[in-house]
Amino acid sequence: MPPLPFFVCSWLMEGTELMQSALLGMSWVSIDALVYLALVATIVGYSLWGYLMGRYPASQVTPLTLGVPVVGLTFAAIILDESL
Repeated sequence: MPPLPFFVCSWLMEGTELMQSALLGMSWVSIDALVYLALVATIVGYSLWGYLMGRYPASQVTPLTLGVPVVGLTFAAIILDESL
């Protein structure tokens, strides 16, 4: 559901021409990244989360969410050479 309101807000704020040029100018790398994030990462992430929630109490699983930003920033620094 979230892409629909984002699409409408982008259309209202940026206009048709800019959206059209952005969509037509997408590279294969961008499309691959979008497919990976939308399908692979989401399915794997929610599958693991559902498995953990079904197997362990929520009080044990929920604190793991606090590690998500730390892991993301760490891997971005190591793999992509990003800085804060």
